[in-house]
Amino acid sequence: MRWLCTLIILTSIFAQKNDELLQAFHRAYDAQTLQKPYSTAILYKIFDMPYHEVQQHIFQTQLENAISQKYKNNYSSQYYNTTLTKKILRAQSAKDIPSKMRQAIKQEYILAVEVYGYERSAILRTFCNTTNTFSPIVKLSFVTHSDLVKKINDIMPQIFGLQGMLVAHNKELYLFFRGGAPFTKSILDKGDHTFYLFRNNVRIADTYVRSGELLSLSTYIYSKVDVLGAYKPRGFETAQKIYFTGGVQKIQLVDHQGQPQEGFSIFTSYEGFDDDQENYRGTTDISGRFELQDTQKAPIFLTIMKNINKVNFPIVRKHIIVENQKSPLKLVAQTLEEIQAMGKQQLSQRQLTRVKNEVVQRILQAKSYMKSADLEKAIISLEYAKNLTKKMKKEPSLKSALAKLENVYQAALRQKKANRNKKQCIALLKQTDEKVNEFQYTEALELAKKAQKLWPFPEEKNQGYQEIVKRIKKIEVLLLQENTRFGKARILLSRTVFTFNAQNITETKIEDIIQAVKILNEQEKHREIYNDRYVLLKSRSFLDKLAGELMEIANYHLQKYKSEENTNARREAYKNYEKHYNNSKKIDAILRELQKI
Repeated sequence: MRWLCTLIILTSIFAQKNDELLQAFHRAYDAQTLQKPYSTAILYKIFDMPYHEVQQHIFQTQLENAISQKYKNNYSSQYYNTTLTKKILRAQSAKDIPSKMRQAIKQEYILAVEVYGYERSAILRTFCNTTNTFSPIVKLSFVTHSDLVKKINDIMPQIFGLQGMLVAHNKELYLFFRGGAPFTKSILDKGDHTFYLFRNNVRIADTYVRSGELLSLSTYIYSKVDVLGAYKPRGFETAQKIYFTGGVQKIQLVDHQGQPQEGFSIFTSYEGFDDDQENYRGTTDISGRFELQDTQKAPIFLTIMKNINKVNFPIVRKHIIVENQKSPLKLVAQTLEEIQAMGKQQLSQRQLTRVKNEVVQRILQAKSYMKSADLEKAIISLEYAKNLTKKMKKEPSLKSALAKLENVYQAALRQKKANRNKKQCIALLKQTDEKVNEFQYTEALELAKKAQKLWPFPEEKNQGYQEIVKRIKKIEVLLLQENTRFGKARILLSRTVFTFNAQNITETKIEDIIQAVKILNEQEKHREIYNDRYVLLKSRSFLDKLAGELMEIANYHLQKYKSEENTNARREAYKNYEKHYNNSKKIDAILRELQKI
């Protein structure tokens, strides 16, 4: 029963959220906009075929029937047999469309089709009257008119572009699609789900939205969306699905004066802005030109890098929609020096607006690098922003915010460098300790002094820095003692003692060990850095083992003494027993001294 109550509560919450989302949509838009069909004008012209008028009539009839059958509730179309197709197909911008033509043809979309019978090919292009935007030119080949009509019918929704309306609700963005569920799904089932974004029928540059899973709400089809680009939608924008042609896009990298840029590294990916080596596509030569190939019919994430202050820094990050155009797309990539030169020029209001937008983007870029602890790149981003603001006299608040942000980043960068130096110091001190244990005091001193120079903020004289100073002073003492009795005692207990064994140990050698232990114990400074405790403990474990071996040999000779009948043999066995026993006891006495350490 409890699970049923939980289910009822969850269902109620979900229904409430849906109601709130629906209310948000109705506040933003007229619901009828999503339900009305797309109004289209289809302009066509057939060339290089006998009986033009008959063929054109047949073509129009077949196309009209095909569209009305497949898209009865989605397109409201008017057909025109006219040479005005060339105005759409050859236009460079909306300004090339005659005003009289636009007054006469007032549908939302114009589809221009030219058919070349001799070549058995056709070219298509759409123009949106409301947003003044064109689709890419599409080329089709065909065998019969029926074949061509079918191909146009299939591709038409793709090149017109599915429309949607953006709604912001609870910090999420939703796209409500224009058209019923079957129509929407048939379009989104094919290819990438990326849309152009428009505000007041003007396309927002360098910003796109990408739809996700299709959901239904009342009579509407909608989806959550992700934003690609710098602009943050507010929820009153419209969207139009992008038609991807694939193919190759020529690009030229230039500075703000239009001069080609050489020596910039190109990286591309379909997943995100990434400068991994596997995404490297080459470096621009003196022409500044390169090509992007779209093999997946999706937005390409383009990153253009330049080495600045020994840091590979992304100068440009841009989404590229490849439209297979003949003329190269020009992208501006400026170095810090070029921005400084530009700052001395008088900028127009339009240029100032563009500069302000770039300043904001560079600040956001810097914050992003700060989060990922990539502080060098954050500083370079701020250098770009700072140079761009030199001509923005009317934006003191922006300059002030930039200065404060830069101070924070500079401090963070200093701390990062300090942390890196500290790690290097720790590694050097580890090597120093190893050299001391090997009695290589000269090398140890060099390593310790190198660590001292590298240690961050030595003026603070913190504990870490003091430890380095102590090491240096102690190593200097060890160097001075190297040829004294202290140094010789250390050598004996750390090196020579390990050459002894139960067979070659003598009373003289044992006496040397006793004296060495006494000498090192004289200092009684076992709490200092590099004290002799390590040396004494190292020898203690060895001497303990040696004493045991001597006692075993002594016991062996004692047993031999007891079992021998020959007097000389018994005398020799007892002599050996006594020697090894006494040596073992002397070492035991040393060990008792060492136990006090």
